[in-house]
Amino acid sequence: MTATFTLAELVEATQARAINDLPFSDSRFSISTDSRHVTAEQVFLPLVGERFDGHDFLTALAEKGGRLAFCETRYYEAHPTAKEAFNNVLLLLVEDTLDALQDLARFHRKRSSAKIIGLTGSSGKSTMKEYLFHVFQQSHQTQATFGNHNNDIGVAQTLLSIEADTEIAIVEMGMRGLGQIRRLTKMAEPDLGLLINIGPAHIELLGTLENTAIAKCELVEGVKSTLVSNGDDPYLEARLAELPLTHLTHLRYQLKDAQNKVALPDGTFRFTVDGVDFRSPLPGEHQVSNLLGVITVANAMGLATQAVADALASFTSHSGRFERVNLDNGHTLINDAYNANPTSMKASLDAFFASSLEANQARVLILGSMKELGDASPAYHAELVESLKAYSDLRAVVFIGEEWASLALPEASLIYSDTEQFLQTLQAFQVQALNALDAKETIAYFLKGSRFHALESLIPSLESYKTSSQTLENTPL
Repeated sequence: MTATFTLAELVEATQARAINDLPFSDSRFSISTDSRHVTAEQVFLPLVGERFDGHDFLTALAEKGGRLAFCETRYYEAHPTAKEAFNNVLLLLVEDTLDALQDLARFHRKRSSAKIIGLTGSSGKSTMKEYLFHVFQQSHQTQATFGNHNNDIGVAQTLLSIEADTEIAIVEMGMRGLGQIRRLTKMAEPDLGLLINIGPAHIELLGTLENTAIAKCELVEGVKSTLVSNGDDPYLEARLAELPLTHLTHLRYQLKDAQNKVALPDGTFRFTVDGVDFRSPLPGEHQVSNLLGVITVANAMGLATQAVADALASFTSHSGRFERVNLDNGHTLINDAYNANPTSMKASLDAFFASSLEANQARVLILGSMKELGDASPAYHAELVESLKAYSDLRAVVFIGEEWASLALPEASLIYSDTEQFLQTLQAFQVQALNALDAKETIAYFLKGSRFHALESLIPSLESYKTSSQTLENTPL
């Protein structure tokens, strides 16, 4: 993490109590949460999880050159025999080290001149973040959340990584319940907040879509000047109508803002905004909505619409997000296995079936179940299975996960309990749904499921799957 602090700043930011006053008040320290690589120029901040406690590594810190560490008061008082081992380490006692990490992130954010864009939504957060990062980095020193590090720790690490010359930082915010977005937005204090959509991704913990909207709209509480929201989302609209927004400039984007919209053979869309031509880099009409959000944010931050179009012309998707892979065995694959919920699953399936294929290609779906849906899980999975009937050129489906087991699945389908079971069947070339295809056909695979299933691990075996006539068993489905 880039940010550095003097000892006085560490104490000021966290209200820590120093133990063992050591003489290095003029030094500057960066933050490390990994005791294995702490140097003399870093302060170790031990985090606590369900199955680990970073405090257990404090006593070995001095041996590795560490001179400074945070420590929770409860741990220090509960380990009197270990205090001698701390003699050569200056300890900063705090009540909660995660709070301390976030206090430091907030301190660093306040002294930075970077404009912060905070975004959240039930689905599409990472894609929107990548769109925005690609657009802004063409003309500004820009940073963004790495990967999907969008929780309490990840947002703090993103803020602590802001460089001195950073002009724009894009901070993705995730959640698992009420109060979490509030905590993140108060830490980041976004200059601009972006609300993308409300869907059932968090239904297990929040119970209703209305509650999800309440939780997501906590973002508003920390936004300093501008709020951008998806005006086509009824749950966002209803919740925002209940909140005081007079202190903000509130901008909405809607699909109707895209003029001259035309669907193209590959599933992408061509459209215009204010006379400027756009083509969505990724397929699906939901990507048009996403791009309208990007345009609205960019305009609010001072970028011209034409500059946005020029930047998006060179955008490429990241691994696991509708990534097209040409396999060595002649088949193709759409890898959208990064994650899934009912909204994103349906949108991606629509995009896949809207895309044209090469001649003699068979569409094969490999669908992992959707996690964290609680009591609503059977209904959402049943709805997804029912929706498959609308796709006329579907040749076979492989379902992975116990959530599909009790449902009336399509005739041309197989079900496996987990990814490993299916992988073993693949490696033995015994997948009936594939062996029953015409040997002259190539396959267009579509992979999507919750992160739990790690469906991308199947790709090497799909690439090596034998489809010559001598391996085809023509087994009835």
